[in-house]
Amino acid sequence: MPVNILTHEIDIEYEPYPVGYFCPAFPVETYNVLQEAWPNEELFLRIPELGNKLSLSRTNNEKCWLRVIKSRPWSLFHRAVTSSSFIERTIRILHDKGIDIFVSDEKLTTQWEFSMLPGDGGSIRPHTDSPHKIITFIFSFSDDWPEGDGGTEIYKTKRPEMSFNFMNRQIRWDEIVFLRRMPFVGNQCTLFVKTFNSLHGVRPLDVPGKMRKTITVNIVRARFKDVVKAKDLIKQQAKS
Repeated sequence: MPVNILTHEIDIEYEPYPVGYFCPAFPVETYNVLQEAWPNEELFLRIPELGNKLSLSRTNNEKCWLRVIKSRPWSLFHRAVTSSSFIERTIRILHDKGIDIFVSDEKLTTQWEFSMLPGDGGSIRPHTDSPHKIITFIFSFSDDWPEGDGGTEIYKTKRPEMSFNFMNRQIRWDEIVFLRRMPFVGNQCTLFVKTFNSLHGVRPLDVPGKMRKTITVNIVRARFKDVVKAKDLIKQQAKS
């Protein structure tokens, strides 16, 4: 089963920061196989600091995550999204859309996770993403989802002093201004570029009995320890 990604035209909105959308994300046969192989909920960990979210990744449950991705079809998906060709093609597509990703001679790599939000109150708090991230893909695996709910929302902040937020400082729900909501249907993908103002999130869901299932793929700087140290330094300065 080939996992073909980035084979369809990507629609881009450029303001307030670049956000893209394409559908279908995969050939229908591939999507159906991936959806049927979705990991059991018991393997996911709740991540309360990000909202009301369940996650399965190498970071928070490495043993189970590795076991899952060794099985087909996830081994094929993993191979596809971690390949150098996937990263190069992504950057080339964005460049052709007028979006220059400045990475100099940095080594880039890919991280990804399974994510679920409970339909009864699941959410992701407003954030701009960690500074080591460059590009994010959100692949949807939720069919029969009510229109107008569950899509990633694009925000700006009410506080001018928080508008330059490259280090991903925490922003409360009452501090954001809603701009628009991306569509959310099965077999779609939303992508966005990490910037100083790439503020986004998912408001608490009101779809009882359903589970919002997505895979998040991040293209990141392979060497980001210095960036993390800089973030820790800012926290120390704020306390002093």
